[in-house]
Amino acid sequence: MKKNSRREFLRSGSVLASVAAFSPFRLSYSNALLEVKFEGQTSHLQIVHTAGLHGTYTNPDQIGGLNPLGEYLKKLQTTPLFLDAGNFLNPDLSLDENLKFAKDLVSSGVKMVALGKSEMSFSNADLKFIISESGLKVIGNKLESKGLKKGESYFTKAIVQFGKYRIGVLSTQGLTLSKLNAYGMEMKLLHQCDALIGLGDVPINLSNKQNLRLDAFDHEVTHYLLGLTDQVGVGSRIIHSPSGKEVWISKPAEKAKLVSSFIYSMDKDYKINNLTNLSFVPGNASRDKMLAIQSGIYSTNQA
Repeated sequence: MKKNSRREFLRSGSVLASVAAFSPFRLSYSNALLEVKFEGQTSHLQIVHTAGLHGTYTNPDQIGGLNPLGEYLKKLQTTPLFLDAGNFLNPDLSLDENLKFAKDLVSSGVKMVALGKSEMSFSNADLKFIISESGLKVIGNKLESKGLKKGESYFTKAIVQFGKYRIGVLSTQGLTLSKLNAYGMEMKLLHQCDALIGLGDVPINLSNKQNLRLDAFDHEVTHYLLGLTDQVGVGSRIIHSPSGKEVWISKPAEKAKLVSSFIYSMDKDYKINNLTNLSFVPGNASRDKMLAIQSGIYSTNQA
């Protein structure tokens, strides 16, 4: 019997059974699932992505920082999916200062965050206190070692619903690429996600490009929103998997001096038919200076 849509096909019990039988990782539902709904948006979703804020409200050059970013977000006609890939706290600041910044990050509209080295350097008690008091929604893996509880103070995955579409978000923290792909398969089959975002660094070593190439692997993830990896330059690029699938990789600049932003446009077949790059430089600098910064970042990244 012919299925009417890709989703109906994926709901097929035989498909689920076959994948579960041959997958090296068992597919199962988890109570550590964060659900986010965007009302009033049907086929378009804007993504805003930061990393390495380090508790910064404003920079001396008037470019970047949470305050200019917040002003930019207020001017948008629709609410974006604001994600942070980690290192938003600053161990050199006091606990109260970090708590205030975390609360202001939430007030600015961040929907979920990953944890970077800065956050992991805090004591278990302080990190748990900041997360619980600020209202941050953390996406991660095996964070019990930091005193966090799955399903309460952190989640292993998230589903973003807008209109009839679903975007899944997975933390790449502490995962191999094969395990991330298995989790991605679970998100697509069991949770009916139409595309996947990986929040955090790509879980393979890119330093030895002669022996290990990123495009030598198939990816369930559609778009990697990176943290402060040294292996990838600031900006965005497309790679192709062996099967020809496009995979986006994006990295913002520290302290919001370049913020990654994209609009996903979905089609009737539950696929992204267009991904528009709207990355920007928030702040009060002149337009020429901001364009020069963006040009310098992208030219350096492509060199």
